[in-house]
Amino acid sequence: MKKFAFLLIVCLLLTACGEQNDGTSGTLSIKVIDSDQTAYKDAQVSIYSSIPEGELIFNGLTDVKGICEVGRVLQGQYGYYVVSEKDKKNYSAEQYFQVIAGDKKVLEVNPFLNSGDVKIKIVNTSSAPIVGVSVALIPHPNYSNYTYYFQDLVDESYAIVKTNSEGWVEFKDMPSNKSYSALVYYNSENYSYSGGNNHFYIDRQTVRSYTLTVNL
Repeated sequence: MKKFAFLLIVCLLLTACGEQNDGTSGTLSIKVIDSDQTAYKDAQVSIYSSIPEGELIFNGLTDVKGICEVGRVLQGQYGYYVVSEKDKKNYSAEQYFQVIAGDKKVLEVNPFLNSGDVKIKIVNTSSAPIVGVSVALIPHPNYSNYTYYFQDLVDESYAIVKTNSEGWVEFKDMPSNKSYSALVYYNSENYSYSGGNNHFYIDRQTVRSYTLTVNL
């Protein structure tokens, strides 16, 4: 009986070791934090293989500890794409990384570091600044005069600021590495969402300045 119990323990240990390191895979966890180093719940985590063509292999959400347990993955190169929503704005982060067989890899991600500021000067067709007009920052570019509904643009805007005495507005800590456009208005009957040059790119940890000419 003692011999049988000893053999059973050995088998269990060998099985556990095999599960921990099968020589071809490692385990992967993603931890998402905010700018205060606080765990961030319900961030969306996607994992892609680098070959072939970034195929999606995992989708999940972080728990109350900010952890998303991806589990066991084969050794190789992968990419993550993490999206966290804060104040109705989507911040994202992406990066390639390597998984080594036998490793327990934990990657810490802070999507909120990917933010920047943008300043926009609103002028009329005579290049004079327009004072006291509302400017809504829309999270997509407007390269054309395609018709959008006014209230839909207001509802999806990331922030609304009125121009100062020199016609400037400033939007801070907006999600970076993407393009925006501006809805300029006094009210729902008197507004401009022009095409053409109505696109503003925000870089990470930078302040960009633009001028937008509108007909109000």
